[in-house]
Amino acid sequence: MKDNAKRFTYGAKRVCKSVLSETMEAFLYLLWISSLGVSQRLFTAYLGPQITAKAISNNLDRLYRKGFISKIKKGRNAFIQLKRSQPDMLLNEIEKLKRTNSTCKWDGVWRLLVYDIPEKERNKRDALRNYLKQFGFGKIQGSCWVSPYDLSAQLHEFCERERILRYICLYEGKFFAGKSIDILVEETWSLNAINAEYKEFIGLCRASAEKIKEKDINARNCCDIYLRTHAAFTRITRKDPFLPNNFLKAWHREEAEESFKEFSRFAAKKLLSGI
Repeated sequence: MKDNAKRFTYGAKRVCKSVLSETMEAFLYLLWISSLGVSQRLFTAYLGPQITAKAISNNLDRLYRKGFISKIKKGRNAFIQLKRSQPDMLLNEIEKLKRTNSTCKWDGVWRLLVYDIPEKERNKRDALRNYLKQFGFGKIQGSCWVSPYDLSAQLHEFCERERILRYICLYEGKFFAGKSIDILVEETWSLNAINAEYKEFIGLCRASAEKIKEKDINARNCCDIYLRTHAAFTRITRKDPFLPNNFLKAWHREEAEESFKEFSRFAAKKLLSGI
């Protein structure tokens, strides 16, 4: 019973942390795209029902200490402004590495990770699976995952930290199979489905912009529409393994990114001008 309670508490904390992190990321993107300031009260007003004011304040202080934001005092209120303009500062290290790898010429070598982690270490096994998914690894079967990129240093560091190095093997080589490599890639990563989501998202941006255009829309509803659109884009990019261009046919990611930028600029003008 105590173990179940601990797992529930841990899960609840992770959900709250995830909600706060994603919302902060959304607002930082809005700051970057618009170059405007956001009232600190806005974070509390929109996150208050889910996240405590103290947690919000602590996260803003952390971003301030890291040099990501500056705080401008106006009367009794503080306005948050992005201190650096580079868009990649809004990405975590894994996302940055995925995007960097995808822009480089692929060496044609595949990396295959095989693990055999005992049931008693299932929490660490689940952690490894999540880590592999974040890096864009594709599951061939069971405990066999593959990537076109050399991530051996990151994997070694993670597995050493989790004390599971003795349970894994990492191989490098070429793909030889009866079916074509394009079919194998599609079966492993479901690229067609991800590309369809990008295309659908472009339409979502247009629909979201139309909703914000309504004259009687208030700031709260405007913010909700923006946050839902940002969350939808984040979900797709996290699924995207950022494979080499060799495997991307009529890929809609760049068009989706531009659509989201255009929508975000429009939302920023509508939302932040009245704050």
